[in-house]
Amino acid sequence: MRSREAGASLMPLPPYSPDLTQISEMFSKLKGWLRSAAARTTEAVYKAMGAALRAVCPADIRGWFSSYDLCATQA
Repeated sequence: MRSREAGASLMPLPPYSPDLTQISEMFSKLKGWLRSAAARTTEAVYKAMGAALRAVCPADIRGWFSSYDLCATQA
């Protein structure tokens, strides 16, 4: 399905700036989970990372993108 058929529109991204990257906010959340897990073995780190990634919810993602005015919108 094409984006127009789905009712979406494409908008160009602004020029890249390391100050305007949403991935750093996600990494911050993941690092917090990993610190709190205090995993000390490879297996424990894998389990903690899985739990951290599952903790990322759609509201988090929307918040990260909307804080930089990069929200998806429908046409």
